[in-house]
Amino acid sequence: MLKVYLADFIERTDLEGPGYRIAVWFSGCSIRCKGCCNPHLFDQNEDQKMDLEELFNKIREVQKFYSDIEGVSVLGGEPFDQPEALLSLLKFSKRRNLSTMVFSGYTLKHIQNSEYSRILDSIDLLVDGPYIESKRVENRRWIGSSNQGLHFMTDRYNASMPCFSMPNEMELKWKDGELRIYGFPLNLVAEIEKSNKNSISKTLNILEGDDIKHS
Repeated sequence: MLKVYLADFIERTDLEGPGYRIAVWFSGCSIRCKGCCNPHLFDQNEDQKMDLEELFNKIREVQKFYSDIEGVSVLGGEPFDQPEALLSLLKFSKRRNLSTMVFSGYTLKHIQNSEYSRILDSIDLLVDGPYIESKRVENRRWIGSSNQGLHFMTDRYNASMPCFSMPNEMELKWKDGELRIYGFPLNLVAEIEKSNKNSISKTLNILEGDDIKHS
């Protein structure tokens, strides 16, 4: 059975692509952009390894529980560093009538000229290119720096849809005893990283299970 290094899984979010989506974070990244908002996902560990079928079962269960799930978004880390697992996940999602979105530090041109180009056939939306700290932007939906692009790989989505002109948002969640940040990281992230969990909990009045959104 094919395995995947899975760092995180969110059952339902509207911060990582159009509509309500399942968000899947792969661990491991060979690109390692300076200023990346997920440096804790650069490395893999054995505790993160799971059978792909287990991940598929999690997606099936989410679809049973939530009738409004529109798609699956795959982030990292670098999804293309686990190409076979990525392709299997995308094909499975398509069979479940879910749209697919992938965030990659590789450029579309690089992927097209690589041995993994076939994976593009299973992607509806691709955010491509390395994050460049000096080119950081905050006014483009789901884009971190100006060199990155949003590519419509199929006709499932198009740039005229309202979701693509909405502001970026960030969400804080307590999960597994940790404060986790999802969506677009704002300057608040740097302040949080300098503090401990107790002070953040007191400042933001977050309790276990609570979510805070910021746009």
